[in-house]
Amino acid sequence: MQRLLLILLSLFLTASAASAATLSGTVTSVATCAPVAGQKVYAVDSSQSWKDSAVTNSAGYYSITIPATVYAGSAGQIFVTTYACGTTVYSQCGYRPGNNIYNNLVVCGTLPAIGGAVILGANVGYPKAAKVWLIRRDINPSTFDTTLTAVDSAFITSGPNSWDVSWFQFRMACPNPSDVYLLKAALLPSDPNYASYLPSYFDSGLTWSSRMPFIGQDFITPSGGFYVNLKPGSNPGGPGFVGGSVLVGANKSTAVGDPLSSRMLILTTAAGKAIGYTYSDAAGKFKFNNVPVGAYKIFGDAGGKWNPELSFSITAAKPTVNNIIFEENNAKFEGHLSTTGVARLNALPGVTVFPNPATDYIRVEGLSAIKGMKSIVLSSITGQAISRQILEGNCRVDIASLPPGMYTLSIQTEAGNATYSILK
Repeated sequence: MQRLLLILLSLFLTASAASAATLSGTVTSVATCAPVAGQKVYAVDSSQSWKDSAVTNSAGYYSITIPATVYAGSAGQIFVTTYACGTTVYSQCGYRPGNNIYNNLVVCGTLPAIGGAVILGANVGYPKAAKVWLIRRDINPSTFDTTLTAVDSAFITSGPNSWDVSWFQFRMACPNPSDVYLLKAALLPSDPNYASYLPSYFDSGLTWSSRMPFIGQDFITPSGGFYVNLKPGSNPGGPGFVGGSVLVGANKSTAVGDPLSSRMLILTTAAGKAIGYTYSDAAGKFKFNNVPVGAYKIFGDAGGKWNPELSFSITAAKPTVNNIIFEENNAKFEGHLSTTGVARLNALPGVTVFPNPATDYIRVEGLSAIKGMKSIVLSSITGQAISRQILEGNCRVDIASLPPGMYTLSIQTEAGNATYSILK
C-alpha cells in the first residue's frame, strides 16, 4: 500500500486585527538559479515608509516580525521589498494583520511566473479577502511517499464591485519543468462570504489527492490563468449535532491518543454537496451545529495522506452523532464511529471503561478481580488532576459538572497500570 508522508505546513487560517504577523520567504537570483545570501529585505507600508528590515541567511531566507501597532498606523498593509541588479523588487501582495505569510522575491532577470484568479463558486463573484498557496508535490521513487510542501503564498483582494477580479501571481527562478504543483485558496475571516465557501484547490476540489495539478513548465510558457473556484457550502439548518475528536493514531512519533489541533474536517451530504468545514481545537475537538436530517459524509484534508470518507446519518430519532474519532498516522487521516468512547493508550486485562460518549459519569468495571488497592485519577488534557479515588473494587467517576473536552483516566493496580483518553 502506498504510504504518504506529510510535511506540508499547516494551512489553518488565523486572523486578528490586534495581532502581529511574521513576514518570511526567500530571495533567489534568476541569473544564477541560487538563493541570495546577505541580501537586505525591507518591510515598508503603502507610502514607502520603512518599518523594519532583515538580511537573508546562507539559504536566502528572511524573516521579519511586524508588531500590531505598526499595522495600526500603516493602513493595515505591509509590503516587502529589496534592491538588486539595479532594480527594486516588491512582494506580490501586502501582508495583513495577524496573518503570517511567506512570499518569495526573485531578482536579477526575467521572472518566470504563473497566475490566475480566485472565484466564488461557479463564477458568481470574487473574494474581498483571501489567501492562496502554491504547493509542490513530490513522490519518493523508492517508497512512493507523497510529500506536499507549501513553497509560496499570497494575499489577494478585490475592489468594491462583484466583478472586480482577485488576481494572484507566483514567480519562480529557474523552475524545473517537470515539477508538479497544486494551488489552494481560502477566504479570510474578514471576507463577508467567509462562512459560505470552503477552502478549495485548483479545479474546484476539496481535497488535495483528487485535484488536477499543473507542472513547472507552466511557469516558463504560461498556458493561461489558473482559476481556483471556491466551492460553496450551505447548511440550511436542522436539529442535528455532529462532533467528535481528532487524535494521534498508530505509527506516529507522538503518543497515541493525544489530541491534534488545527486539522480540517469537511462535511458534505451523501451526494457530495458541501455543508461546511471546521478545524479541531486545542483539545482535538470539532463540531457542526444545526445539521438537517439526512445522510452525510465527513472527511479531512490532511495533505500528503489518504483521506477516506466516513458515512453516517442524522435522523429525527437520533439527531446527535458525537462519537466520531479521526486518527492521523503516517499514511492516512481517517475517521470512525467509536463504540467505546475511550481511546486506550494501554490496557488492563478484564477492565472496561464506559459509556460512549461519557456525559454524566464513567464506569470502571473489572477491578474487583484484581487484588489490592487501586488508584484512579481523572485529569485534564494538560495533566491537572481533577479527582482521585483509592478503592478496592469497581467504581463510578462523575463528570457531569465538567465542560466538554478530552480527559485522561489513569488506573494504577498491583497487576499493572493503564491510561485511557476520555471524550465528553
